[in-house]
Amino acid sequence: MTNLKLLITGVTGSGKTAVGMALAEKLGLHFVEGDSLHPQANLDKLASGVLLSDEDREPWIENILEALTEPNVVIAAALLKRSHRKRIQKAHRDAKFIQLTAPMRVLAARIQDREKFFRQDLLDSQLVLLDPLRRDERGSAFDSTQSVSDLVKQITFDLVKK
Repeated sequence: MTNLKLLITGVTGSGKTAVGMALAEKLGLHFVEGDSLHPQANLDKLASGVLLSDEDREPWIENILEALTEPNVVIAAALLKRSHRKRIQKAHRDAKFIQLTAPMRVLAARIQDREKFFRQDLLDSQLVLLDPLRRDERGSAFDSTQSVSDLVKQITFDLVKK
């Protein structure tokens, strides 16, 4: 597998960072935490509990597009909206999406002790925005209630067979 461009997507608590880091390590790829691609103004809004608008997300999407110009990269980023994923796929046809899913009770339990941006109301808003991957999008969805190592095995197998 050469020049992989993988985007680990899903709502907060789905395991994007843990799975993305483990997958990048296993495949020898560079890992990028999508939150680090937000401009400081977005991080400040999130920290104060303000939801981001599509206008706020614009520079973030641009930064993701730029990060994808690097070869062999795994980016963990929510990318909940189909329109955002379509824009990325149009610019980087070889990019693949790995969408992590879990039941609400699991997600809520995972974020309960976080000190970062996310609270229950932000999780609720993300679930409303979430567009599941469709057949015309390059990628697959995985149940993230499994262990990180099992997910990495499944994702790796999926990448090889496609």
